[in-house]
Amino acid sequence: MAKTKSKIVEVTTAAVRVQFPHFFDPYTPPKRKNDPTYVPKYEGVLLFDMSNETQMASLKELKGLAADATRRKWGDETPDPLRSPFRDADKEKKTYDGYAGHIFVRVATKFEPKIINLAKERITDPTQIYAGCWIRARVHAWAYDNESDGINIGLGNVLFVKDDEAFSGGGSDPTEDFADFTTDAPAASDGDAGMFD
Repeated sequence: MAKTKSKIVEVTTAAVRVQFPHFFDPYTPPKRKNDPTYVPKYEGVLLFDMSNETQMASLKELKGLAADATRRKWGDETPDPLRSPFRDADKEKKTYDGYAGHIFVRVATKFEPKIINLAKERITDPTQIYAGCWIRARVHAWAYDNESDGINIGLGNVLFVKDDEAFSGGGSDPTEDFADFTTDAPAASDGDAGMFD
């Protein structure tokens, strides 16, 4: 369910598996290491199973935030093209471990997220949050218009849900997948999902 605080509308995702988690130390993609303007991010990729009704309902709620962020930024004049944060791994032929049959969504923030388990205990050991485990995340959507136009998904806090088989490295780092995404913009609020279906 959505909750509003200081004009930022966040939702808590369904329990999903995470790939490429960098939640304990801010991450700089290799291609940006020599860029003095780049701000390292805490980030990860959430995997929404297209065959799972609960996860698809959660994704629809997140798409609603993205649609509202689009309207707040551009009104009725939506840019074309507009980069969507919701990407179909099968259509893009992504071969990273765990991606098949999923919509993948990068989430990121400049601020260190707080991570807890189901007992509400703080997690400080990075090995407990690994590629393949199940989490819930507090997230919000915001629009950007710098080198390109699009929507990003901001990361809030993280809830560890359960262990699972760890994903393999899955090839290269996701730098190329997210090269055009930044996180230096204000957050947006809730709305319907229609334009991102």
